Amino acid sequence: MSLIDISGLESGYGKLMILNEINLRIEPGELVAIFGPNGSGKSTLAKTIFGELPATDGLIKYKGNELNSKPAESRSSYGMGYVPQEENTFPLLTVEENLRVGLIRKNVKKVNESLGIAYEMFPRLRERSNQLAKTLSGGERKMLALASAIVISSDFLLIDEPTSGLAPIIVDSLIEKTLEIANSGITILWIVGDDAIKILPHANRRFLMMYGMIKGEWSNKDPISSKEIAELYFQEN
Repeated sequence: MSLIDISGLESGYGKLMILNEINLRIEPGELVAIFGPNGSGKSTLAKTIFGELPATDGLIKYKGNELNSKPAESRSSYGMGYVPQEENTFPLLTVEENLRVGLIRKNVKKVNESLGIAYEMFPRLRERSNQLAKTLSGGERKMLALASAIVISSDFLLIDEPTSGLAPIIVDSLIEKTLEIANSGITILWIVGDDAIKILPHANRRFLMMYGMIKGEWSNKDPISSKEIAELYFQEN
């Protein structure tokens, strides 16, 4: 059974339809990347999977369970974590308070274990644990958002363009940390914006998205050169 099984998915904003007949399966343990130009529907897909936008047609299944009719907040109970592109931290809470938000229903032992995992993976967050999230650098906020999703996600993590707008050295660090998460056994769906050339070689499968549709698929046995990526981003159809 696939971990994620999406069939015939359509979604959008009111009468403006963005996604058109999306079919996508993600197997346990995979790192799957979706890439494409701005406005192609990548973030709309992420929001629809996590219930922030309703699906107008099609079906989303997670471990065989239909998610379409489930409220957005139910995803965490299935072991699903989501790092949106924007508004992904609580700016007026400290770093540790941000991490604890997703652990509010856990016992003390589980909370301490989860915080330990987050701080071990992101030592800089331990140093900033009592600092308000709004005072962090852009890279540190992305680390906090990723760590906050990890502490509640046991099986699946969707990250939406986590490296966009960051300095190259921070980008490299975030990619390294994300690969560590993937190697720990968590399945990842990575929405790729900037830095496709750095990210795509690490994915088990890559999907090109344009005009709200999946327009191509490549396995990790099919290398994509930087020239090919540029051509795919700017092709007309």
